[in-house]
Amino acid sequence: MPLPYNSLSMRSFRATCRLLALLPLAVALSDCASTSNQKVLYQQGRNVVRLESDSRASASERVSQSPAAMTPKEVAAVLNGVIIRPSGGLMSAVLNRGGDEPVFNNEDLDLLAPIVASGLNQATSADRINFTFWSPTKGRRQAPISGFLSAHDSYLEFSLTQHPAVGWQDPENPPSPNAFSLNYEREEFLLPGSEDERKGSFKAPPTLHINYRRVLAGRQTPVQPVPASMGHPEPVPLQASTPESLESLQRQIRELTELNRQSQVRASQAQAERDAAKEDLSRLRQELAEMKQLLADKVLELNRLKNKSSGNK
Repeated sequence: MPLPYNSLSMRSFRATCRLLALLPLAVALSDCASTSNQKVLYQQGRNVVRLESDSRASASERVSQSPAAMTPKEVAAVLNGVIIRPSGGLMSAVLNRGGDEPVFNNEDLDLLAPIVASGLNQATSADRINFTFWSPTKGRRQAPISGFLSAHDSYLEFSLTQHPAVGWQDPENPPSPNAFSLNYEREEFLLPGSEDERKGSFKAPPTLHINYRRVLAGRQTPVQPVPASMGHPEPVPLQASTPESLESLQRQIRELTELNRQSQVRASQAQAERDAAKEDLSRLRQELAEMKQLLADKVLELNRLKNKSSGNK
């Protein structure tokens, strides 16, 4: 026997109420899950650096250990070579008149490098470090420096989303993907085949794949001493001076001597003029003092005459 319509409506209403009651719990569990995948490494005001899970990582990468353990100095050495290249536009022309420039200056790296080094020591290949901070340097605070980096066995992946060189970008209206591109101080330290990724696209910001091991190896390579078997280099024989070269040298000496004499004469004249000006100033001060005294005497004499004439009346 079919159930009455009112009974079905009541059951549907109760099921809907149960779902609505469980919705806040589901949202809370979702927030907890997302928060558990992030770790704040540094936060002060608007500046924040987080260690977070990289959704692009494979299952094997999620169980691997930290692929890159670097000191703050090593991190600074690697990031110091990253270069930003604005792609044009009026704002870029005003803010970055010098063309290419390093993404980070020394003050930026003093702040960021120790935090990144700490994050890399805790990260796996499935994690990335997300940073947003305003440069401590005046003149570079019109926009934040934002991006993320992750370490892999053979390379460091670095992406940049915002930078003062291209000005402030509205988060609700993302800039064109070709607003700027990235490069490295020495291109041989970049993985081959990654040229297109340096320019960015609508799917991903400009990205570099840096062979950080080569960067650090090149930085630590000592200067090789010259073997003793090679001996000392032979001295380069001196070429005999020609009469033309001697005459030219003598002419230059005479010209320099004359210039030196003229400079001394001008210096003496300038000193004499300064001394004369000092004497004139001193004489004018003396005359002014005498005129003030004469004026005071005249005022006293005038007052005496006024008093005398008033007494006679």
